[in-house]
Amino acid sequence: GARKRKRSGAIARPPCDEAALQPPRCEAPLSETPVLVNRSPALTLWAACVAQRLGHDWQASLSLATALAAMFARAKGRSLGLPQPATNKFDAATQSVDLLGEAVPALYTSRG
Repeated sequence: GARKRKRSGAIARPPCDEAALQPPRCEAPLSETPVLVNRSPALTLWAACVAQRLGHDWQASLSLATALAAMFARAKGRSLGLPQPATNKFDAATQSVDLLGEAVPALYTSRG
């Protein structure tokens, strides 16, 4: 079997700057401090959690949530008048999964 190696002494720790461990000071109260959140990652996480609660495994949930976030991003782009890339046409094997009130196209493969 493998033998355990003995340590030859204490591990030296670098000096610690106590000020660096403190949270940053904010002049405005937290209730007045705006928090900016990119909506795509927030939507992806929320939709993945919902998909998992609907019975999908985590990998499938993330895939469905990412597709849903992309669908919403394309819709937002259309509403802003931005040029849209060519969309993929799905074949007959594609199914749709209802997620957050939207039909998300899904293709089930042997890999899941």
